[in-house]
Amino acid sequence: MGGEVLATAEWLPDRGGPYDKHYATAIQIIDPARLCNPNDLMDTDRLRAGVELDRHGAPRAYHIREAMQGDCFVYLPLGFADRLKSQWRQFF
Repeated sequence: MGGEVLATAEWLPDRGGPYDKHYATAIQIIDPARLCNPNDLMDTDRLRAGVELDRHGAPRAYHIREAMQGDCFVYLPLGFADRLKSQWRQFF
């Protein structure tokens, strides 16, 4: 087990009852090994190991495989999920 982690934060307002609207945040932990270039493209200066970079080298988006390449379950798709934009915010 490594020390890397990848997660997405989602807001799910339709979850829970009328008093649970303040707790609609869901965190999904994703195995970093699922990061990979779409359609198995080679790395470039703007796309490395599934991370899309801007001209300064900052992450712009992440490309995440729906399942691990080694998974052999018949009903598991091996395609790619949507491109996840990198969003950085600072709260005061």
